[in-house]
Amino acid sequence: AVAAAVASSLRGRPLPPGWVLAAEIGLGGELRPVPGAEDRLKEASRLGFRKALLAKEDPASMRRLGLAGMEVGFAADIEEAFRLLWEG
Repeated sequence: AVAAAVASSLRGRPLPPGWVLAAEIGLGGELRPVPGAEDRLKEASRLGFRKALLAKEDPASMRRLGLAGMEVGFAADIEEAFRLLWEG
């Protein structure tokens, strides 16, 4: 989320509304899963977020997570994450 905020500032474009981001960034720009991602998504959905971005390495069960109205996207690295956020 912090990297996306910095990129948003540098690009002069705000983050698209309704997104929640939950991943760690490695030194090589790769995204890694965070602990408790399923609970984070459930809470984000409850708070009204409709789109989530997670690391591609998150467990397969995350891909089957059925949250009403929440679209979950997966990215392998920060570049892919930014493309997903700003280009759809």
